[in-house]
Amino acid sequence: MEVTDVGSRILQQMKARKEKRTDLAEATGIPYARLRNIFRFPERPPRSDDLQKIADHYMITTTWLLHGGPEPDV
Repeated sequence: MEVTDVGSRILQQMKARKEKRTDLAEATGIPYARLRNIFRFPERPPRSDDLQKIADHYMITTTWLLHGGPEPDV
């Protein structure tokens, strides 16, 4: 599955874990509205602290979230 943007890579991780956006917002402490904007506006880079929280939650790297590459283990 080729994924082309940060939001799509996050959705891929969410789907693999059967999580909803609200679950991710609660688990990371990222306000839901700000998380939603990552998906709504893929041309805007997400905040670096938000990327780190998401990467930590999924035990993946921010580099993978930003640029893709080999899929991380789920």
